[in-house]
Amino acid sequence: ATEHPRTNGGWTIRLVPVSDLIGGDGFWVVIALFLLSIGLLMAIATANVSNLVMVRTLARSRELAVRSALGARKGRIIRQFVTEGAVLSIAAALLSLPVAWAGLRGIQAISSDAVFQQLIIDTHELGFIAVVALICPILFSISPVRALSRPDMRQVLAASGGRGTTASMKGRGALVVVQVALAVILLIVASLALRSIRGLYAAPTGMATSNLLVFGLEFNEAAYPDLGQAVAAAIAARDELRKLPGVEVAAMISSLPILGDQMPRALTIDNSAPDPKAAQPTAVITGVDAAAGSALGLRLLAGEWWTDGARDVAVISETAARRYFGGIEQAVGRFVSLSNGDQLARARVIGVSSDVANTDRTQAPSARVWLPLDPGARRFAYVVKAQNPAPLASSVRTVVAANAAAVPIEYLMTFDEALARAASSDYAVIGMLSGFAVLALVLASTGLFGVVSYAVAQRTPEFGTRMALGARSADVVRLVAKESLLLLAIGLSIGLAGGIGVAFTMESVLYGLSPTDPLTIGSVVALLSIVTITATALPAWKASRIDPVVALRSE
Repeated sequence: ATEHPRTNGGWTIRLVPVSDLIGGDGFWVVIALFLLSIGLLMAIATANVSNLVMVRTLARSRELAVRSALGARKGRIIRQFVTEGAVLSIAAALLSLPVAWAGLRGIQAISSDAVFQQLIIDTHELGFIAVVALICPILFSISPVRALSRPDMRQVLAASGGRGTTASMKGRGALVVVQVALAVILLIVASLALRSIRGLYAAPTGMATSNLLVFGLEFNEAAYPDLGQAVAAAIAARDELRKLPGVEVAAMISSLPILGDQMPRALTIDNSAPDPKAAQPTAVITGVDAAAGSALGLRLLAGEWWTDGARDVAVISETAARRYFGGIEQAVGRFVSLSNGDQLARARVIGVSSDVANTDRTQAPSARVWLPLDPGARRFAYVVKAQNPAPLASSVRTVVAANAAAVPIEYLMTFDEALARAASSDYAVIGMLSGFAVLALVLASTGLFGVVSYAVAQRTPEFGTRMALGARSADVVRLVAKESLLLLAIGLSIGLAGGIGVAFTMESVLYGLSPTDPLTIGSVVALLSIVTITATALPAWKASRIDPVVALRSE
C-alpha cells in the first residue's frame, strides 16, 4: 500500500483458519458423519459376529466341558477361540480389498470431483485393515470367554445337546438391541441427509435451465495476440449460433451462474462514502450480453434490459434491490460503482431481475449485478436456448471450428447435465451413507433373525408341551413375536434418542429439514418394524408348526 497507494491503498488483511478454507464447517460435519457411520457399521458387524460365535460356542458347550473335565486349561480354550476368530477376520480382510477397490472405482465413476479422483488405497488403508483384522478376533471372543468364565461341568455334561442358559439368551438379546439401536442411528442420519440433498437440488434455481446448451471458450493470447480479433471471433461465433435451425436465443456470459460464479465484489451505492461502522455492500458481478436475460429465463421485475452496444448500465437482482436500495421500484435509476483495476466503473440501474441461486445452494441468493460484457475479456461462456438442445452439440462444434478454429471447446453439455455433474459429489456422499445404512439394516435384521431362530430351536420342547396342553398355533406365534417386538422397542428407543442427538449436530448441513423431522423418524420406525416382523415371521411360523409328539419325544 505504501509503494502503490492508488491500487493497494485501503486494503486490510483477514486471517482465515485452514479448516475454513477446506470446505468450512459443513465439510467437517460431513467428515464426522462418515467416521461415525463407519464406526457404527463396524460396531454392528462386530455385535453380529459376536452373536454368531456365542451361538456356536453354546452349541459346542458339551465338547468344551469334556475338554475342561479332561484337564484343558481355560487359557488353552481361549486361544482356540481367538485363533478361530483370527482365521475369520483375516479371510474377511483379504476379501475386503477387492470390494474396497471396486467401491472406490464406482465412487470415482459417479463423481469427477478432484477430492474423489485423488483417493487411493495405500499403506494407510492396508495398515488400518491389518489392525482391525487383529483386534476383531479379540472382540469376537469376549462373549464366549465370558460364557466360559464359571462353567458348571456337571450341568453341561448332564444336559442333552448342551442347551443355552437364560443368561446366554439375555446376552444375545442385548447384542440385538445394540444392533437395532445403531442401525436406527445410521438410518436417521442417512435419511435426513438424503432428503436434505434432494430438497436442496429440487429447489428453484431462478433460471429456466431445461432447454439450455452451455459451453466455454477461452481466446488466449497465444491463439489471438490481438484482443480485438479475439472479441470479434467470440461475437462471430455467437452470431452464427443464432442462425442454427432450432436455436431460439444464443448469448455470451462471463461465467455461468451457479456453476462458475466469482467471489462477491465490493460496491459503492450512489457514490456515497462508505460507513466505517457498516458492512461494505457486496454483490456477485456477472458480465452478459443483451440476450442473456432471455436465454437464462430471468424474470424482469422492474425496468428493462439494455440493448446491444449499451454501456454504463446495470440490471440488479431482487436481493440487491431490497438490501441496498430499500425496494424494487426504488432501485431503478440509482447508481452502483465498483473498482476495475485502478478505475472506478459507474453504472446506472435500469432494471431489477429475479434472484439466481448461489454456487452454495444452502445459502440464500446473493446480491447480484448484471453488467454489459467486459470489452477486454478473453474467456466466455455461451448459452444456447432451444426446444431440444442436446442434438445441437455437433452443430456447435462446426460453428466454433469455422469461427475460432484454434480455440478448444470446454464442457459442451446441457445446463441440467452441468448442474447434475456439479451435484455428483454430494450424491456420491449420500450414496455411501445410504449404503452404510442399508448394510446396517441387513446386519441388524440378520442378527435378530438368528437370535429368534435359535431361541425357537432351544424352546422346542417347551412349545411342544404348551401345544400338547392345548395352546394354539397363534399363541405360540404371539409368544415368539412378543419377545422380538420387545427387543425392537428397546433398540428403537435407544436408537431414536441417539439418532436425534446426532441429527442436531448435523443441523448446519440440513436444508429445509428439522433434526426431529417427523416424516424421517416415522419412516425409520416403520421400516424397522416391517423388517423385525419379517425377520420374526419364519421362526414364529416354524414354532407354530411343531409336532407336540416329536418335540416331547426329543426330551
